[in-house]
Amino acid sequence: RYLRGESFNIFEVCGVNHYEVTHSAIIAELLNPQGTHGQGLAFVQEFIESSNIQDFNFELVGVGVTTELVTPDGRIDIVISNSKQQAIIIENKIYASDQWKQLKRYDNYAKAKYTNGYKILYLTLNGHDPNDEESQKVEYTTISYKHHIVDWLVRCKHLAIDKPMIRETLKQYIQHIKKLTNTIDMENNNSIIKLLISHPQETLKILNSQNELEEYIVKEYLFHALR
Repeated sequence: RYLRGESFNIFEVCGVNHYEVTHSAIIAELLNPQGTHGQGLAFVQEFIESSNIQDFNFELVGVGVTTELVTPDGRIDIVISNSKQQAIIIENKIYASDQWKQLKRYDNYAKAKYTNGYKILYLTLNGHDPNDEESQKVEYTTISYKHHIVDWLVRCKHLAIDKPMIRETLKQYIQHIKKLTNTIDMENNNSIIKLLISHPQETLKILNSQNELEEYIVKEYLFHALR
């Protein structure tokens, strides 16, 4: 895998790890119909379908995307808005804690600004709810990097199958998110389980010889490694 170059990931090289602002910038660029990807509304349409908000009739007319939108009560990470006074508001949380009444403040702003409807999405690594009690009183939808963002990026990658620059970048970002959410280890475990199931007799022999196997590994490998 290393020799094939599959370990190379530009997002890891650049340290795109827990920095929410950087992830917001990447996501916003993909969502932006005027973004450098050149795919128009295709990616934002896939995002809506991947985010459990199909019931929100967000019209894809005059769509624009803003990051770090300054409001009287704070900064909103990502706002997808249209010319029909509708919006999708995304609060992006990776490791940072919730601010006091954060979603409540954004909700109050959105009520006055987007008169034809809006949705608040609370984005975290694994899709948990905010821990701020006032924010929990607001109507919002939880989405996760682990499921929703990866699913969306996979959809976008399929759309860009004949565009290698976009396709390979999306592929690397998907792999990076899977590492952040420990999904790669889970996929490896599933592969191991499938392999074991496909060889039941050999698997039973290994299980029945577990103690001997552990002793052998310690003796033959760990002992020599420490010498």
